Amino acid sequence: MCVINIIFSLIIQSVLIKNSIICVIIILEILNIIIYVINIIIFIIILNIHIKNIIICVINIFIFIIFNIINKIINKF
Repeated sequence: MCVINIIFSLIIQSVLIKNSIICVIIILEILNIIIYVINIIIFIIILNIHIKNIIICVINIFIFIIFNIINKIINKF
């Protein structure tokens, strides 16, 4: 009887250890997904900032060109 109890105890411990390992793996996968989503959000924010900077740069170039043309016109008179 004692041997049977020890065997059952070992089987139950083995199952519990496997379940806990599976649980830890699931938690790590969930954390991995959360980190991935956070990285995507950060990338989108940074991309958005760069797009705004590029738009501002293009607008500045156009303003410079327009003022340059106006300046040349004024200098001709």
